[in-house]
Amino acid sequence: MTTDVSETETQPAIPADPESGICCGGGDEGHGCTQESPGGVPRPGPLDGCPTPLAWQQVLTAFHEQSTAFEVQRPGYRLRGRALGNGPPLYLLCGMGGTSDSFCLLAYLLRDLFRCVVFDYPGTFEAIHPSRRVTRESLRDDLLAVADQQGDPQFSLFATSFGGLVALETLLAAPHRISRAVIQGGFARRQLSFAERAIVRLGGFLPGKLKSLPGSRMVQEQNHRRWFPPLDATRWQFFSDDAGQVPIQSMARRGAIIRDTDLRPILAEIQQPILLIQAEGDGLVTRECHEALAKSLPHAEVAWMHSAGHLPHLTSPHRLAKFLRDFLLPAQPPAVAP
Repeated sequence: MTTDVSETETQPAIPADPESGICCGGGDEGHGCTQESPGGVPRPGPLDGCPTPLAWQQVLTAFHEQSTAFEVQRPGYRLRGRALGNGPPLYLLCGMGGTSDSFCLLAYLLRDLFRCVVFDYPGTFEAIHPSRRVTRESLRDDLLAVADQQGDPQFSLFATSFGGLVALETLLAAPHRISRAVIQGGFARRQLSFAERAIVRLGGFLPGKLKSLPGSRMVQEQNHRRWFPPLDATRWQFFSDDAGQVPIQSMARRGAIIRDTDLRPILAEIQQPILLIQAEGDGLVTRECHEALAKSLPHAEVAWMHSAGHLPHLTSPHRLAKFLRDFLLPAQPPAVAP
């Protein structure tokens, strides 16, 4: 059961995305100016001019300086993360690759509305004890352990890609802990290609980080680069460098979780409100997975992000922040004139 997500203008304003080189207006309809998307398709823009751009380098520095770092000791490994902002807790879950730093733009935009909590999956920076096996269930328990350490008996979630599996597992196993969730590019079951299965099998034995894997940068270029801000090539480099830090073996373990997981038969058990975001540029497989989730989740709303690609928290963080704000925060009543 799905319904279209509606937008409200009663929440605090979030500025347009200046780094994109294309006015975004915070929404997809009803704005005054029209710009071209990376695919050459006209798209609506805001009524007002964009503010002065804020470079991601400055945002990342501010994110590190203003956030509170924390560690959570788990059996055989440590979890490292940061919390930034004030308000109800919002946990941000990474996809297959990259680090929690990739959420710096989104967390910085939302810091006055939420306390944004990010952390890195086990194996991102430190080796895991050989006796420990990373599973979907262990990642769920990691999330709950971080929430316990942060003193959050209940929280909201934003998850992208692989993080959606962790979100769905937590929604099923601990429904009382999550009030609402937003999943972008998610799936309950994803069929891996022959090449992806080969990487999962062989990657567990390969040393080094993703950046050293032949062909990895070419795949990133083909899948993602066209959706990044055309006026700031360095933001693409930020993503590429960040994703390249993850060890190949850790990526292979996460790929094995995807290969072995099928949550479709039990999705109807999830009763929390969920917003499913599909982005232009997600690809055919991701679109099919999105449609399967939308049909199976009983309280799902769906939203569409044009010109965003598969990484909107990096390519279009202002528009994504508006979706999160509108869905996760209760609508404020209109002001009454004195």
